[in-house]
Amino acid sequence: MRWIPIFMLVFILFLPTPVIADDITITYDQVLIGDNHIFWYGQGELISEAGNDFFFDYGESEILTTSSSAKAVGLDDSKIHFSSSNDVFEANFLSSMPETFGTGIFKVYTIKVELPEVNEEKKVQIKIEDAGKIIVSNVDIISSKTDGQYLILNFETKNRDMEITYITKPTFKLFSILLATALFSLLFLILILIRRIDILEGIKMNVNDFKKAAIFESRMNKDNYELSLDLFKLKLYNLLEISGNRFYLRIPFWLFYCFIFIVLLCSFFRSMTYPVEDIWNMLNRGRIVIFFFVSVLALLSLILIASIRTDRDASIVFGLIGGCLVGIILSHFGSIAVILSLTTALLIYFLSMAALNKNLAEV
Repeated sequence: MRWIPIFMLVFILFLPTPVIADDITITYDQVLIGDNHIFWYGQGELISEAGNDFFFDYGESEILTTSSSAKAVGLDDSKIHFSSSNDVFEANFLSSMPETFGTGIFKVYTIKVELPEVNEEKKVQIKIEDAGKIIVSNVDIISSKTDGQYLILNFETKNRDMEITYITKPTFKLFSILLATALFSLLFLILILIRRIDILEGIKMNVNDFKKAAIFESRMNKDNYELSLDLFKLKLYNLLEISGNRFYLRIPFWLFYCFIFIVLLCSFFRSMTYPVEDIWNMLNRGRIVIFFFVSVLALLSLILIASIRTDRDASIVFGLIGGCLVGIILSHFGSIAVILSLTTALLIYFLSMAALNKNLAEV
């Protein structure tokens, strides 16, 4: 059994030794100045297991308080020399405000901090109020979670210079909505190019129908421009007819598509504004961008509807439009929105095809 002490010695030698590290927490809160929300100075706390005779390097931070039995015995630039007897050292400090780029709601924030330190190893937690998405950082974030109004980031580092760029929740929501709308617009445009022959035929038919139903006529004379009103068509006599015991209502294609366009405008507008209705008054220029994308998407959808020739075409087009609406509303949920959008499109397609097949079978 003489090998047991040797084994125990080797085991002890290879046990991982605990690393003494600073625990740093910095919280960034928003404050309301006038009608604008801005981020305040970072409110930081450092806790460290300090040994005898240590230095506290506060860097560019503003020290508020320190709590320890350690005694300050010297100052060298941003380093305070403490004399201690294995005590826990605590310090509260303020770090710089996040830098801001952009205007209105289209703002990007960057946190640039020289972390205070006692030890080289640092376990850092950053809490940012109303943060929506981290764009880039020079640290490897171990975990991130949302707790109430705060986005909480955790990482470990030996570097003192920390830089994190992020956008707020309202900006992230608006960006997600616009990105989803742009992607669906691109998809619809590709489908329109593929079905361009059917779409052109449908447009020609609707233009001819519009000319027949138009109540205004115009022509250029030698010395004037003549505009006339067709009172016969104004009475809509050609749209309404009573024959025997039947009443007929004929809706021109152009009027039908105008109605569909209005419905699409309302539907897409609601889907794009619903996720940001709580910040609608803050959007300013963002409203113009939303109106533009709503109009483009509604027009592309109308063109797709005009290209419908079969029941299968109708199932595909309305499935895509339904999936588009769901995708835009849930766009800020990321991959979940993609899954639900695709599921909605497929569900509309298969249910409509099943209903059509059932009707045909009954006939």
